[in-house]
Amino acid sequence: MGNKRIARLAGLALLLAAGSASGSDDASGTVVLGDLEWALETNGAYIPWPEAVSYCEELEADGRDDWRLPTLVELESLHDADAPAGIREPFATDACCLWSGQSLVDLPADDMNEIAGAPGMYHWGYMFDGAQRYYAVHIFEDGQALCVRGAD
Repeated sequence: MGNKRIARLAGLALLLAAGSASGSDDASGTVVLGDLEWALETNGAYIPWPEAVSYCEELEADGRDDWRLPTLVELESLHDADAPAGIREPFATDACCLWSGQSLVDLPADDMNEIAGAPGMYHWGYMFDGAQRYYAVHIFEDGQALCVRGAD
């Protein structure tokens, strides 16, 4: 486990040294991982899915205003089973669950015959502390927002 942690920290140091990670004037800061720029912090509270969408659409961080909720696969790429909260460094959250921008219309579930309503009412999230995909009705406060955008 120690070697994995050292490797993660070394990788972050390389990102910072190469100028791939960027700070901003806002409180949250950002980091570039591959072709995506991520906000380092969530909105800070569990909210319904429409509020998570609005939070990202209204976010201005690192001089940018084109933020969005990540796809489910993008969220999963941040999972780190060895991290205390299940999310890789340098992200700062104590949230177990983060909303994605996808619904059951975009990504159907195997058990959709068990839902009670239209598939567009259900949105995907990722549970970091349990390494699990989940979906929930959009009106429930079942996740937080962590925003992402395409890196320039």
